Amino acid sequence: MEFVGKYDDQNSMELAARITADLLASHPDLAGIGGFDSNTGPGMALAIKEANKQGKVFLTTVDAEEIHLRLVKEGTLHYLVGQKRELFTWMGADLLFAMRHPPFQMGKNDEMAGLQPVPESVDTGIMEIDSSNVRYF
Repeated sequence: MEFVGKYDDQNSMELAARITADLLASHPDLAGIGGFDSNTGPGMALAIKEANKQGKVFLTTVDAEEIHLRLVKEGTLHYLVGQKRELFTWMGADLLFAMRHPPFQMGKNDEMAGLQPVPESVDTGIMEIDSSNVRYF
């Protein structure tokens, strides 16, 4: 396996398609491409379709919007990593409420001690989507 480079499509679908087309032309045996912006996946998919390389080049990208899901269903994109966006608002509101109305006390005077009843960071996790589970999204 050979890493052929890192490219910045500036989150532009058109630029992602152009970069992908150039990669396909300069590396006809290219096995896979990973994209890391929301518009990268659809842009890569467009170039793959135009080059008639569907199913021949493995495409993975981030985000799980309707366009990404459709491209997985049709077999152009193969693997998505999406954020659990619905948790952002719910957890954010829950944590803000806890900061204003602490559900418990950790010390004698949490406010004076600078203690907050919330974690320093929150990981909402990811969703992994491919052809085996895309129908559930």
